[in-house]
Amino acid sequence: QFLFGFITFLVLLCCEKATAGFRARVLPTHQTMGIIIYTLAIAGCLTGLIQTARSRLSGPTPLEPEKPDYKNILNPVNPFLNPGMVINMVGVCLITLAIIIPYIIRNFTQRRNVASFSVN
Repeated sequence: QFLFGFITFLVLLCCEKATAGFRARVLPTHQTMGIIIYTLAIAGCLTGLIQTARSRLSGPTPLEPEKPDYKNILNPVNPFLNPGMVINMVGVCLITLAIIIPYIIRNFTQRRNVASFSVN
């Protein structure tokens, strides 16, 4: 994606009139690939959170009797300091961003006029 964006938007600046039309044709593909990469990055982050929760918060073991349990989510002092609650809140925020950002990109950038790419 970086190489594609670099070639289409920076290197092709030598031919201004041809570049404007090419950019207008390539922009939807560039946005789609960016959204796919963003969604895969969010999926990777969520997978890492699940792995962390399962390995570090799986409850006491014979070798680690003080290991926290994710099922024990209620902390009498402050429930938001519980590691399980923090992981869940980060996961909810990531899922929310995974929904909102592509929606914003798709719905608000389609309204831009293609003539804005033309060079005077």
